[in-house]
Amino acid sequence: MFVSTFSLAAWMRRGAPVLAGVLLCLGTAPAWAQSVDAEGYAIVSEAQGQLNVEGVQAMQAQDWDKAIRLFRSAIDLSELNVSYLNLGRALTRAGRCEEAVVAYDKVLKAPKVREPSPEFVKQKLAEYRIELNSLCPGKMKIICDPPEMRVSIDKGEQMPCPKDPLVVKSGLHQVDGVAHGSRIGVEVSVVAMETTEVRLMLEREEGEVVVYCRDAGVDVGLGTNPPQSCDGSVRWSVPEGEHPLVATGAGSRSEFNLQVRGKERLEVHLALTPAGIVQVSGDALRPEATESAALMIAGWTTLGVGVAALATFAIVDLTALGSLVDDMEKAGAAGDVAAFERAESDFKSLRTVNYILLGVGSAAVVTGATLVLIDLLGGDAEASGHALVPWWGGEGAGLGWRVAF
Repeated sequence: MFVSTFSLAAWMRRGAPVLAGVLLCLGTAPAWAQSVDAEGYAIVSEAQGQLNVEGVQAMQAQDWDKAIRLFRSAIDLSELNVSYLNLGRALTRAGRCEEAVVAYDKVLKAPKVREPSPEFVKQKLAEYRIELNSLCPGKMKIICDPPEMRVSIDKGEQMPCPKDPLVVKSGLHQVDGVAHGSRIGVEVSVVAMETTEVRLMLEREEGEVVVYCRDAGVDVGLGTNPPQSCDGSVRWSVPEGEHPLVATGAGSRSEFNLQVRGKERLEVHLALTPAGIVQVSGDALRPEATESAALMIAGWTTLGVGVAALATFAIVDLTALGSLVDDMEKAGAAGDVAAFERAESDFKSLRTVNYILLGVGSAAVVTGATLVLIDLLGGDAEASGHALVPWWGGEGAGLGWRVAF
């Protein structure tokens, strides 16, 4: 329902001659120079009435832009409360919500018409403001702790925590967040054309991070904690989750992502090398499978295979080969040539296999121990420019000595 549908046409039918005279007197009058009758009601010109009627007709046809132009033209002639009321509603329907608020704010300040009554206009203003709040969107600023939290609105698809405010329909919304297996949900009331702040904060247990620096001259900072000199070691208590560790020194800068778990202690060891600041130990830096960790795993695996091969060699030598030797001695003593030859053939075959086990096991033990040693002394090898380098391929494997000049 539009207010002027039933009122302005009635003004024109009843008072057209008088209104035309008022229009002639006020045709060049500025805004707020509206003539009033003895009771203080505005005297509406025929042109004003016609523009308001045409504006209402445009609204009924949902031609919001045309309606806005007509109501503003009527206001340019002289301000009326009902003109601002209809202008505000046309602006609302056109999605120009901020301008609608400005128009509504002027309804009760502008000269009032006799019909519709000021009370009726005030009632409609309240209704239209409610309509504006339901039709016009607001903004939602979501703050997440931890920052890596994923959020959803009204049970929609999860997304990373947005950095910028989201435009959402005004009214009630359900906002949910999930991180590290924990969830939090809040109900938020968004007001039209206002930014509502939403804080999603999980209660997180704290973990301890300790950074050990092998070399002097290194500064370290964790997350929002300011950098400080790492004189031997630095420690922090931080909420569980992901935290960036930044280390600087000797003109180099390195950054590591630490995954901290609640109620656990995470140790990180850093060294200053010609290649920059590197991690020399620590189990929670990502990527988890570092080159150093891979070398250590390969070393211990090869060492284990070698020990297993040598153990098998010893067992075969003490049991199976020993038994075959006894069989050969018994066959010789009995003069059983056929039995002796069978035992001798089995003995030679098994002895060949056992020698292979001895060779493979010995090589694996040496190679595995060397790989572990290379990993443990990796930092020093880099600094000195020479190191043992394992190699392998289709024709075998071995060790080489790398020298850098």
